[in-house]
Amino acid sequence: MIRVSQIGEEADVCISMCEVYLDDQDRLVNWTEELAVAPVGNDVEDLCLSMARMWVDAMCWVPVPSDSLAVGMEFSRAVDQATRNDLAEFIERGGSLLKSGQQ
Repeated sequence: MIRVSQIGEEADVCISMCEVYLDDQDRLVNWTEELAVAPVGNDVEDLCLSMARMWVDAMCWVPVPSDSLAVGMEFSRAVDQATRNDLAEFIERGGSLLKSGQQ
């Protein structure tokens, strides 16, 4: 998800990715404290899938201020589930094209 952090002066804002952990009812359980989270993978394909998941998640949830994160909170969806599925499918197809291009 995307979080908005206040940095120093009131007008200084940092927009970053935040890794969140949700329970099976989509309520916040925990999150990363780092200002930004980098994608990682075991190989190029895994890294690309990690970035794709981050991109889809960033597009599907409404950004929140970092100081509002609290265990048990629920996030607002920016798109419906059908759109989220379409985005994920689009990314998955792109990953398949990347993989076939490496052969």
